[in-house]
Amino acid sequence: MSGLAKGKREGPPPRLHGVGPGGLCLVLAVSLGFALPARGGAAGVPAALRPPQDPRPPAEDGEPPLRLAQRLQLEAMHRLGAAPSGAADELAALLAWNRSGRQPARDGFTRALPVLLAARPGGGAGSGFVEENGGWSGRSAAGRAVWGTSVEVEGAQRLRLGLRRVPAASGPRFWVWGEAGPPIPFDAGLRDPEGRLWTPSVEGPRLYFEAEWAEGMPESTFEIDQVLESLAPAAAGLTGAGPLAEAPAETSCLVDAACLDDGAVAGISTWKRAIARLSFVSGGQSFLSTGALLATTDLSFVPYLLTARSCFAGASEAASLEAVWDYLPATCGGPAPPLSGLPRSNGATLLATSPVSDFTLVRLANAPGTRSFLGWDPAAGAVAPGAFLPRLSHPNGLPMAFSASAAWSPPLACADWPTAAFHYSDPAPELGFGATFPASSGAPLLLQSGQVVGQLAGLCGPNAAAPCAAGVADSAVDGRFSTSYPALAPFLAPATGTSPCVRDVRTACLLAGRFEVRVAWTTETGSGDGQVMGFGGERAESDQSAFFTFFDPANFEMGVKMVDACVPAFGNRFWIFVSGLTNQAFAVTVRDSATGRLRTYANPLGTYPQTVGDTEGLPCE
Repeated sequence: MSGLAKGKREGPPPRLHGVGPGGLCLVLAVSLGFALPARGGAAGVPAALRPPQDPRPPAEDGEPPLRLAQRLQLEAMHRLGAAPSGAADELAALLAWNRSGRQPARDGFTRALPVLLAARPGGGAGSGFVEENGGWSGRSAAGRAVWGTSVEVEGAQRLRLGLRRVPAASGPRFWVWGEAGPPIPFDAGLRDPEGRLWTPSVEGPRLYFEAEWAEGMPESTFEIDQVLESLAPAAAGLTGAGPLAEAPAETSCLVDAACLDDGAVAGISTWKRAIARLSFVSGGQSFLSTGALLATTDLSFVPYLLTARSCFAGASEAASLEAVWDYLPATCGGPAPPLSGLPRSNGATLLATSPVSDFTLVRLANAPGTRSFLGWDPAAGAVAPGAFLPRLSHPNGLPMAFSASAAWSPPLACADWPTAAFHYSDPAPELGFGATFPASSGAPLLLQSGQVVGQLAGLCGPNAAAPCAAGVADSAVDGRFSTSYPALAPFLAPATGTSPCVRDVRTACLLAGRFEVRVAWTTETGSGDGQVMGFGGERAESDQSAFFTFFDPANFEMGVKMVDACVPAFGNRFWIFVSGLTNQAFAVTVRDSATGRLRTYANPLGTYPQTVGDTEGLPCE
């Protein structure tokens, strides 16, 4: 129990400062309570702060949306009744899930539209706008085909539309907006491998949608069949407020992150800029969790985000991901800002995931604004017994909250979370150190240095459904970063520099030895490095291609081919092709030994890879 049993912790009590009508603001110093001195000479990677950056709009060279449905029709074109009557079963299932304390928290559900909308361009130039296919269509002043519609769900707080059969390339560009706020542009980059696409969310009961086909673009069609309604935490049964017959676990022990600055918890102002409130769609339901940006050894600021596999582990869920940043009050105890006014990232690519240490790593489509990228420590001994372990998360989908726990040997361990792959730590809500709730899942576990050493799996113990009541037998449980690291390393610690490529059992050297090619694989039970295949004592490698195996040296798993296209007609690039015959996760890293430039290609676990033909590849320098 590390001498830190409940009711026997030493140290002065937390300091409380009044903040007016909003209640009490807890200010913590990490030297209080059970905190230990910070580790000297910490290994791994420190946090990095990226300058302000806004994502480039998907299509910034065209006209803004014509707002056809909003201009031409006062009433919504398609309407659904309020959830208590129109989706009573879905609402009851959501409330039952959240009241039970299951993870991750649910905040919404999908409903079929009254009619299937087959969106296609129509209306000739100069013919005006016509109502067809469940929307308004016509031509813009530039002659581009445009189609738009509107959907209203009575009493809804947030809405998303579900598109299907969206073309993968050369498709239209899209916008979505509500009755307040500017139109949000996006494109087919948000589609999943099956052609399903979930629009960014808009606030309020009415959603407007518009698509535009560029001149000369194939006038492809797509369908709109569903609307997703997201509820506020109170309406979803995630807080003590709201008209609920059965109140959920009380949340009085939460600590508002807006009440803490670097004087209270060193480094917290940097950490806040790395934490995102996540929502995603899975099985017709919308879920909430937390994730964090991670730094890379080469400070590339690629938006790699870590969360828990128990939150999501599929390419479709990743594609539907909406990450909202900076969700916390402007002042301690102040009101939560509206989600619609905050920077967000829509869409992600699944890179690696494993149940062994319950992690999922994705690459976000973008990370807007000034963002922090958290450092990490992959050492097996990074967490010392009794170490003070702070955390920021979005419990129950609420504004960012602080919590902390102390590393210990647990009095009770859960069978699904073996201590070899999971950190157990002692939460202390009774000392004012906050708590985590279902939507905190995936939040990073930090050292005092701010380095990530795990991500939240959940609470183990008799009070798992009541975090504010955590007692002597309860533990916070996090997947160990050290266990996850072999699968994360190809992304977070890429081989860089201009050192020559050296062939070995795990490394192929292509195009006169200039390009180093390596493969890392992940299964449900482990991970490792791919090996270059051999046939009759000869390596399965030529100047342009190499075959790799994962488990059986005689069993082909995947291959990589490179083409020297260093002529102006082909863009002066080295082309890269990747293909495979496996549903295991793998990540291919191609390093240009002459420039140090990298390209990484990933196949998520449980999916069958499509051949990648990257004709942008690497530049001919």
